[in-house]
Amino acid sequence: MMTHERLDIYGGPVEMKMQLVTSSNIQSVGYDEQTSVLVVEFHSGRTY
Repeated sequence: MMTHERLDIYGGPVEMKMQLVTSSNIQSVGYDEQTSVLVVEFHSGRTY
């Protein structure tokens, strides 16, 4: 398990637990239950 830092709705940092996955395009995924935010990190380094 790894962590990913993102910004909350007020611009402050939020640390999210990320789960590594086996995929040709996706490196890891994470979900924040409090804000219902899903984060997908790709092997290219891009994050959505």
